[in-house]
Amino acid sequence: GRKILDGTMESIAQQYGEPRLRIRLASGTDIPSRDDLSFTKTQDGRFSEIALKSLASRTEVLRYVSQIGDVEHFETVRPTLH
Repeated sequence: GRKILDGTMESIAQQYGEPRLRIRLASGTDIPSRDDLSFTKTQDGRFSEIALKSLASRTEVLRYVSQIGDVEHFETVRPTLH
């Protein structure tokens, strides 16, 4: 074999993975999309899975969802190497 990547597992996952958030509002309210935040959303049971263009925008997303309702769960989902 030959080496195709170099670095720690975490640095490789951050470089190649898509940053995602897992959010649940206490009320169960759906999180509407917002064009200026540039994210895509899918539902996974009671959680909203949000794919970000940049991990730096997660603070803006937290502010946005806090305006919609009480945030019960807010988690950065680390990309896997699969």
